Amino acid sequence: SNDWVVEAAERGLPNIKSFVEAIEFLDDEKARKLFERNAVFSIDELEARSDILYEQYIKTIQVEAKTLIRMVEREVLPQTTVYLNSIIGLKDISYYSRQINTLISLIDSIDSKLTLLKDNLSKTHEIDSLKLEGLALRNTVFPLFDLIREDVDKLELVLPRQMYPFPSYLDLLFLLD
Repeated sequence: SNDWVVEAAERGLPNIKSFVEAIEFLDDEKARKLFERNAVFSIDELEARSDILYEQYIKTIQVEAKTLIRMVEREVLPQTTVYLNSIIGLKDISYYSRQINTLISLIDSIDSKLTLLKDNLSKTHEIDSLKLEGLALRNTVFPLFDLIREDVDKLELVLPRQMYPFPSYLDLLFLLD
């Protein structure tokens, strides 16, 4: 809750909002001294752990991004296009006209966000520092996941159930055995 954020600030505690930001604290001088003094990790071991955690984070976000791109490009958009083509001839009927406009708007929105996602993902590959690459993924790639998902969720509400390529939220929550 927001109360905890205020309480933490009053106590002088950091407000760490993501896993990748938390890794930085392994490099903190206080943390290094604590780990070394108590013979938990040496400085070299802390640096190695930090690198491993950054690599794991980077791989995870890259896999999630590529999976999202693949699912949307190979499943969601093609099915949406099939449905759009099936109703395009009904554009004179106001209900279908609204659906056509909604579908076109969502397709365009998803396409532009996927393009940005691919561009940002490609740019992060060029970063030499694991820490900076992880932070770049967190700040430029990860936020697009929710934005794309929001548009895809809207498509789920417009597409006929039999045309949606994945189980819907309703299916997942109530109908699957």
